[in-house]
Amino acid sequence: VAVDVDLLSTPFDADGTGFDGFLDNSPVVINNNQITIIINDPETNIQNLIVNKINLDIDFTSDTDTAPTDPDNLRALPASDSEIVVVWDASTDDKGVTGYHVYRNGTLVGSTPYPVYRDTGLEIGIGYTYEVEAIDGRGQVSAKTGPTKPLMLDGMPDTKAPPAPTDLQASADNNSATLSWSQTEINDVVGFRILRKGSTTPVATVTSTTYTDLHLVSATEYCYRIEAYDAAGNTSAPSSETCVTTDGTIDPSSVSFSSATYKVDENAASITITVNRAGDISEAISVDYAASNGTAVDGEDFSAMSGTLDWAANDSNAKTFAVQIMSDSTTEGDETVNLALSSPSANTNLGTNTTAVLTIIDIVAGVCNGEITDGNITVDTTLAESCYKVPNGISVNSPANLTINPGVRLEFAAGTQLVVNSGASLSATGTKEQPILFTGGEALPGFWEGIEFYRSNSLNNQLDYVTIEYGVINIDTVSFSSAPTRFKVKNTTLRYASNLGMYIYGGSVLLDSFESNTLTLNDRPISLPAEMVGRLGNDSQYSGNADDRIHVFAAVIETAQTWQKQDIPYYMRSSSVYVVNAALTLEAGVSLAFNLDALLRVDSNGSLKAIGTEAEPILFTSGHEEVPGSWRGILFNGSNSFNNQLDYVIVEYGVINIDTYAFSPTRTRLGVKNTTSRYASNLGMYIHSSEVLLDAFENNILTLNDRPVSLPFEIVGQLGNDSQYSGNADDRIHVFAAVIETAQTWQKQDIPYYMRSSSAYDVNAALTLEAGVSLAFNLDAQLRVNIIGSLRAIGTEAEPILFTSGHEEMPGSWRGILFNGSNSFNNQLDYVIVEYAGGGGFSSSGNITSYCFNPTRFSVTNSIIKDSAGWGVYKHGTRCNITLSDNTYSNNASGDVNTP
Repeated sequence: VAVDVDLLSTPFDADGTGFDGFLDNSPVVINNNQITIIINDPETNIQNLIVNKINLDIDFTSDTDTAPTDPDNLRALPASDSEIVVVWDASTDDKGVTGYHVYRNGTLVGSTPYPVYRDTGLEIGIGYTYEVEAIDGRGQVSAKTGPTKPLMLDGMPDTKAPPAPTDLQASADNNSATLSWSQTEINDVVGFRILRKGSTTPVATVTSTTYTDLHLVSATEYCYRIEAYDAAGNTSAPSSETCVTTDGTIDPSSVSFSSATYKVDENAASITITVNRAGDISEAISVDYAASNGTAVDGEDFSAMSGTLDWAANDSNAKTFAVQIMSDSTTEGDETVNLALSSPSANTNLGTNTTAVLTIIDIVAGVCNGEITDGNITVDTTLAESCYKVPNGISVNSPANLTINPGVRLEFAAGTQLVVNSGASLSATGTKEQPILFTGGEALPGFWEGIEFYRSNSLNNQLDYVTIEYGVINIDTVSFSSAPTRFKVKNTTLRYASNLGMYIYGGSVLLDSFESNTLTLNDRPISLPAEMVGRLGNDSQYSGNADDRIHVFAAVIETAQTWQKQDIPYYMRSSSVYVVNAALTLEAGVSLAFNLDALLRVDSNGSLKAIGTEAEPILFTSGHEEVPGSWRGILFNGSNSFNNQLDYVIVEYGVINIDTYAFSPTRTRLGVKNTTSRYASNLGMYIHSSEVLLDAFENNILTLNDRPVSLPFEIVGQLGNDSQYSGNADDRIHVFAAVIETAQTWQKQDIPYYMRSSSAYDVNAALTLEAGVSLAFNLDAQLRVNIIGSLRAIGTEAEPILFTSGHEEMPGSWRGILFNGSNSFNNQLDYVIVEYAGGGGFSSSGNITSYCFNPTRFSVTNSIIKDSAGWGVYKHGTRCNITLSDNTYSNNASGDVNTP
């Protein structure tokens, strides 16, 4: 709620504004006869407890109270070259803290109810100090905290993130968990985001190093992590996870309707039915629902429906479904619809209200006497009668505005249309009680054409509490960059279209608002360009159509945006390239289905941040056929952004599911964690070159592909050891030749590394192989350890390191290991097997060869050296320092060890 809203003098309306808005944004918690009131800053989302665990029996009128405690941990941080953010730990009071005064250089500059203040309009080169005092409801003031050290803005951008929080502790009672943690460099921290496992967004944002999570379920485990962030928006890595279980006991899982009876007016477009979950929420559950004929008739009074509601584990939120209501001008009395829950999953029960009755209240509309015979509107016109027949359509022309009053019904003749032309506008603003209806003269999908906004760029274009039905395209647009179309759509139902509920022509359409709409019972709900998807928000409903997908056609994404999780997938319908030239963020649970040959390409100015959760992964899949190679995959094409992150993602049915392209000086950067890449016709993942910066690669699964991954020699050390690669047609990690320039360790994986290039793999840094590693070399390949490189391969008797052929298991298949002037003490081979090498002539005369024209050092111990086309170990030159002991030699054509 805005700071300047006078809650006492504002009328209460359940419309999300005024006092209702305050309640929506300010939870009131009563527990153990104590009250806590939480408020959230609408700008920063920082939480404050204005009333914290105060007994309900306290006398708020008593004057025997105390002043608030002093604000603590005051700090000021630069946010830009003209802004400083001031934060502090919130004060407490025996009756509640109402706000804070903020002083700059000794002068009062503002007040806020939250423990954060943004001071703007500042200048570079001037020192600023800050003090803060708390105020309670009786006007009592704490002592001032501060001043802070003088802070001088220097105009330099801050790009360094704070350190991660540490020492996260948690305790719990029946319905809440209290967290505390430590933070180094806290003077660089504006706030902390509280991350709860299973939640797609932070559950709270606070300024102090403590937090109490309320409204929890008894006897349930909750796990938390904390992120710190600074005034410039830099975010730390999350803390380690800490889990705690709330006290008490919990009833068995059950589901039921929120009420045994529901009512809706006949002229309402729909009614939302709520199903609650109670008891144990530790497991995923489901239940079927249905709306069927009572005295109301399907297709005349309502649309019968059925479906399934699903809850994930630890999801206690209510689920809903909407029943579509159909109005007519016939007086028929109130009618009923039967609602039922059935077939609960094995781990849940039906609760109290397993059936319910929906009553449709008859609205006597009377005879439709109005008629618009001349639909050519050229002057401002208002339609105020209850009903109009439209035999010839309507064309609104410049400079006219057509206003339609609440409760008006327009019945269009077959094949007609309402067109809002350039320079004209349409304002159709109904109310929840009196919606506006655009319908056909007959209840047939496609009976009339619908409403078209044709290059109308007016702020007056608005549809609010409107129902449009039985069109071909219920809302259509025509727009060009030189003549754009602009409009708002809120609280609107688009249904029974033979083609589309809504069509957005191109990226030039200015969709100023799209909120709380329902697009259902159409052939398809909506079609729009990729550039416009971020404007859809997350509070509309799109399910219940013949084709339940949001159709997205290819257009360059030029503006930063977030694609929200919807109740149906996004269908990337174009068989072409979707170019991302801005920051694209996908919310947890988003599903993208790509048409045949489609490609999602993230170019140098773009980024892709797709962070799901274990419960709600993000899905990239085929929208054509679920066969490998159905679409081309995701390509990171020279994008060097830290925002390129795939976490809890599934990518499937591509040619190369995750692809990269990078040439110096253009680099590509990405991190991949907790991601499954499967059913690729070529590769689960391809790293194009060593110019790719793989910031993270953790806990991934690459399976059921033709090959799991292909990457350059230099990048292998970044794979870690906690991913899975088995179950592919070719179960080998494909490594192509590139010089190793950075020290690294290759971890043991569940499949071998296949050195696929028929050339030399040059080691110019310290390379360490973990016990159990297996390297299989292609025909004529060689592992060459140069002067500035080293090779440390120390296996164990149980887990030796294997160097073998990846071509044919025959002597001379590959050229072997060459120590080429490397004099490092790290050159150690212990418990290794080297076999099938010695190919390539004189330059590779053994499984292990040394060129000792420069000092060269290595040792081979406890190892097996066999099946060489030349020597087992070949020493060339006089400056070798080689240790050979406790090795086993067999079937080496020229002998075991030569003597130069």
